[in-house]
Amino acid sequence: MGIEMFASLLAAIITIAGGGIVSSKEIQKLVRKILKLPEEAKISYSERLSELTQKLEESSREVDEVLKEIGEVTEKRQNAVDALENDLTQLESKEAHLKEKILALESTPVEAVKHFADLVTEGEKRGAKRDYLLFGAGVLVSTLVAIAIQFFFV
Repeated sequence: MGIEMFASLLAAIITIAGGGIVSSKEIQKLVRKILKLPEEAKISYSERLSELTQKLEESSREVDEVLKEIGEVTEKRQNAVDALENDLTQLESKEAHLKEKILALESTPVEAVKHFADLVTEGEKRGAKRDYLLFGAGVLVSTLVAIAIQFFFV
């Protein structure tokens, strides 16, 4: 039993020593070089705190920019809503005005509407005849002027 106990004790000592050697910094550096792993960068507490503070400031600036953009979008949307409300108010007033006209026309006798339509169409016919007459006169006068200019100045 003595050899077994000695072997167990020796195995324990070798395991502890091997574990200590493997966990040493030199062995860890060697393993990192062999496996081509990046070395651990040792950053001091103040450097880490400074880095975190810079990231916090940068994040704060970005949040401020986002909030500013949200404010601008909100303002644009509010202006659009105000414009739509104004348009709606104008359309409501037009609707009320047209309803009044419809009520007035509904109470107007049909004979009066027909008579009014006849008067308007006759005025349009007279206006068309007059327009054609004035157009023809303008063509005639401009032709006579062109002939006179060619005759006297050419």
